[in-house]
Amino acid sequence: MRCLTVVFIALTVAAWADEPAAFSFPTWQRTSSGIKMVTAQKPTSIYFRRLPEKLVIEFAGVQSRGGTPGAPKVAGISNIRWIQPDLSHVACEIGLNYRIPADQVKVTAEGVEVDLDYSWEDRIRLSPAVVWTRMERAQAGRYLLWNQLQLDPSDPAASLELGLAKDRTDSREKPTEMIRRVGALAGVNGGYFADSGGPLGVVFKGGKLVSPHVGRRPPRTTLGVMKDHSITFDQMVAKKGQLASRSGETWNDVELALGGGPRLLRRGQVALTTDEEELGPRGNDITRVTARTAVATTKDGKVMIVTASGYNDNHLQGLRLEELAGELLRRGGSEAMNLDGGASTVMAVADQVVSTGPGSPRLEKAVATTLLIKDGRAQGYPYRVQLSSSQSDLPADGSSRLRLEARVTDAAGRSVPDGVPVRFYAERLGLSKAVANTVHGSAAVEGISLASPGNAKVFADCAAARGQAEVRLTAGPAGRLWTLLQPAAAPGKYSLTVQAVDRWQNGVRNVSMTLLEKSQLTGANGQTTFEVLQAPGSPARTLTVMADGGLSANVAVPAGPALLLPTPEPSPVPSPAPDGTSIE
Repeated sequence: MRCLTVVFIALTVAAWADEPAAFSFPTWQRTSSGIKMVTAQKPTSIYFRRLPEKLVIEFAGVQSRGGTPGAPKVAGISNIRWIQPDLSHVACEIGLNYRIPADQVKVTAEGVEVDLDYSWEDRIRLSPAVVWTRMERAQAGRYLLWNQLQLDPSDPAASLELGLAKDRTDSREKPTEMIRRVGALAGVNGGYFADSGGPLGVVFKGGKLVSPHVGRRPPRTTLGVMKDHSITFDQMVAKKGQLASRSGETWNDVELALGGGPRLLRRGQVALTTDEEELGPRGNDITRVTARTAVATTKDGKVMIVTASGYNDNHLQGLRLEELAGELLRRGGSEAMNLDGGASTVMAVADQVVSTGPGSPRLEKAVATTLLIKDGRAQGYPYRVQLSSSQSDLPADGSSRLRLEARVTDAAGRSVPDGVPVRFYAERLGLSKAVANTVHGSAAVEGISLASPGNAKVFADCAAARGQAEVRLTAGPAGRLWTLLQPAAAPGKYSLTVQAVDRWQNGVRNVSMTLLEKSQLTGANGQTTFEVLQAPGSPARTLTVMADGGLSANVAVPAGPALLLPTPEPSPVPSPAPDGTSIE
């Protein structure tokens, strides 16, 4: 009730003012995990915008007058800027380095708190032997998307497979195409490859050596899957069609092998072999922060195939090799190796790309090899999300609500089990909560209108599937006029801006306004501009702007510039004649 009272008082005070009040800029405070805007005035709308990611905090019935305050630098925030989108609104745009859930922004008695650190993790069973873990984490300004496929190799119905692009050694193919062709359940990109196509490193498949080690480099770490389904890692070279370690041990019972490198874990300890395998500064340096793909085994014999990627389209997000090793260790890894990464990083479940490196969020890079999981017992994992809204239009009043329902189905069109989390995000709309679990295949939240007209977008994410809906927020009828008279460059010339707003301070478009027999319609923000001329010497006057619905506003116009009167020329002085008399 207190919030409603504050808004009512603000609108009542504004009702008799010709111009919006001057805005009192807030101050900023750093917090342990974000930033806080300290302000005495409650914002009228808070919402997200995307591409690029922004958090917008709007104040209505005010004008920006004077300079804007500085803001502290905070990890995770690219910039903070103040704008005056129209005559009666001031907005703060906070540029974000990544999307944050709706519940990370809280309005308190002191202002607005933005928490940039968060973490969530979902576990989805793809089959009796395969579990997919999907984790999103933002901490200290860094974002990480972690996708992990965990396989129980002791299950005879599940297996690791090696995909070779178009079954050739001189070609490349998208991972989803290889998954479909091989009939796999899921997979990731494999080892390194040449620009011209074809693998650079060991590939052993179908009982024969398909590709040898890179001769000009030291032996690099290779994954070996033996005929008894055991998994091993070692630095391998090819000798007479067989694989042998540097110590001379031969992999006689190897079923498939895939080279990559460097080694990440050995016997439950971080054991990077970056320099040893010439993958550091003295070789093909891959030590920077970037997207990663890796494979590991756990102490209890499980296999983890993972990708780690950032948020934006660049080569500056993801993990360093030591960070990748540490994350695998925390998740139970005992032995692990790195595979090709960067722009090659891709994980796909069936035909869904769930993780990529730098590039478009759903863009796959064609690669030479893939590491695949086969299991014909795929269960009802989330494949498609259909998001619907109970209404397509809402009044932009800051309080109206609608129901948003996400129906989640598997690849066969069957409802997913109860308890599957669905994550909701909105652009230009409030949400009652950020996460809801499925019940009878559906998850629902409420959408909350803002006092800010426009087209709102809502997204519902479940695993890698996404649904989208749109809602239009509309202004009400015009209820008052704001005016602002500003002098132009020429003397006696003025620019008169008039804005028609509804009772929630939203600009109202297509309102007809008339000044001195000239009529104009308001634009999208409810504004139009008239030119006012004051002739030199004209007295001050009051003009009346008339608008639809009987609305009017009086505008005081200063007197015109002073008249410039001609200066009289002086009478000529008579010149004396030679005899001293004057000559007229």
